Amino acid sequence: MTLGVDGVPRPDHGAGMVQRVCGCGAGWVGLPDDGCPWCAAAFERAVAEQRRALLWPDWLAEQGPTYDKLSPADRAVWDATRRIRRGEASVRAWARRLGEAVSAGIVTDVEAEAAIDRADRRCRRAG
Repeated sequence: MTLGVDGVPRPDHGAGMVQRVCGCGAGWVGLPDDGCPWCAAAFERAVAEQRRALLWPDWLAEQGPTYDKLSPADRAVWDATRRIRRGEASVRAWARRLGEAVSAGIVTDVEAEAAIDRADRRCRRAG
């Protein structure tokens, strides 16, 4: 399907409307200064995914046995690979990223506190 050339008048869509084509390949009819709706939505999707990844990290999901039910050998593997026990550097780094997300307005203080509470409960059960 050929989308047309950016700037071709489209009076059938209203006064001042033109055919638009973005560098991403999306095409639409809009005003000459309109931004690409697909690219704008892609940014919003990326922000939403960052929120999800920060507030509900994969390592926090309830999967498999808890740390206290593992054998000593399995605990050693857990410690070496997951590094999510209380006080570990990866949890502190996650908390710092969460704080930066609050400062940037990606998540709220309340959401960040709830995520930290979930992680704290999980770490207490795990360690």
